[in-house]
Formats: sequence, structure tokens, C-alpha cells
Amino acid sequence: MTSLPLMGWIRRAPWRALGVLLGLVVLSACTSVGLYTGAAGTQEEARAVVRVVYGQGGDSEVDRLPYEGGDLSRVVRCLRDRYPRLQAWYVQGVIGNTLGGFVAIRDDDRRQEVRDLVRQENRDRAQLYTHSSGEVGHGTDDLQSWLPYEQESFGAEWVKQSPSGWWYMDRARLWHKKQTPADVPPVRESQPINSRFVW
Repeated sequence: MTSLPLMGWIRRAPWRALGVLLGLVVLSACTSVGLYTGAAGTQEEARAVVRVVYGQGGDSEVDRLPYEGGDLSRVVRCLRDRYPRLQAWYVQGVIGNTLGGFVAIRDDDRRQEVRDLVRQENRDRAQLYTHSSGEVGHGTDDLQSWLPYEQESFGAEWVKQSPSGWWYMDRARLWHKKQTPADVPPVRESQPINSRFVW
């Protein structure tokens, strides 16, 4: 009886066969532990970060984010800690999220009351998008081309996970009062809105 060629190879080099088997196990584990890159990584990170900020998750939840650590975790903690101060302004309709990922002031009569708070929030969101871009593999040469997608992915999540009754600004810079989660337009990879005007 002749043995299969694979069996002969395993008998002659058992350690090599074991190494190949372990390599396959490690590769298969990458998909089951939540390792994402590019667009999938950005969308997963956006969902998780916004859930932690709006849900007021503890430090242990920040530490379990897909790309936690260092500056990214510090920024998420700042956003989470600031959210209770922003929440009342969202509820009153004085401010709202933009689909470009930032906060805009909707009520010009109250601009002076919220300007500094909105600036702090937008500064930290800009840092979040830069750090998150790097974590999903777009932090060097292609950072500037990736940032609009990063911002719009997060922008869609900020709006999608916000309660009904909050305001958001669409791509045409028109304000809408959110009625249901279905109100949020899908993320587009081309022609992202420029949110720099909200600073």
C-alpha cells in the first residue's frame, strides 16, 4: 500500500507540518478576533467609538475598542467625558452633528454660549479621525485622501446612533430633525462633504 505524498512529507518533516498547521490556525483566528483594515475597519471603529461615547462606556469599554491604545484611547475618553455637556445642547437643537463627522452650531443666537465647547469637540474629533485612519492602515502617505472617508463614516454613525429629535446637517448643508435611524444617508466614498466650516 502506497502512502499519500502529503503523509510522506509529514513523516519526514513533522515540525514543518506543525508549523504550517499553526500558521493556518493563526490566519483563521485573524478573522474571528475582529481584525479589520481599510473601509471595514473604519466602519467598525466608528460604530464602536460612537457607542462608547453616547453610551457613556467606562474605561474598560474604551480599552476593548478594536483599535484602542495610546492617543486614540485618550481622544475617545475626552469625547466621552465631554458628551454630557454637549447633550443638553443637542436636545435643545442649538447644535447638531454633520454628516462630515463634526458638530455644527445650528442656533446662531446661542453661538457664544457653545462656541468653545464645539471647538473642543471638533478638535478632538479631528484627532480621532487622524489616529483612526492610521490604525486601519491609512496613516502615512494616503492620510489626506483617506480622511474624508473616515470623517463621513464617523459622521454617519454620530447621526445614526443619536436619538430621534436631534438635528443633523446633510451634504448640502441643510438641517434635518432626525425622526428614525433610517433618516441617515449611506456613506459615500466619493464627494465627501467638507466640514471645516463648523470650526
